[in-house]
Amino acid sequence: MIEINRAHPAIEVSANFVIGADLPETHLPSILELAENRLERFYPKGDIYLSPLENIGPKEKFLTTFNEFKRRCRLPGYLYLIQRL
Repeated sequence: MIEINRAHPAIEVSANFVIGADLPETHLPSILELAENRLERFYPKGDIYLSPLENIGPKEKFLTTFNEFKRRCRLPGYLYLIQRL
């Protein structure tokens, strides 16, 4: 994704993932491993979208988790409300 975004100024590849309370505890840390620890710096191109599932658990915990993810991620991170529409 990063290589394509670097090589082609007119193209932007993004990544879409789901987030929810019923997923394994390792789910979000594994995404963050790729988006934080495997990138040497922040990249402004190549967004990561997290789509909350119907069961997100407590709203406050979800928002705290998302904000922490966004702070640590080395790509722009956004919520994508696919199941809630």
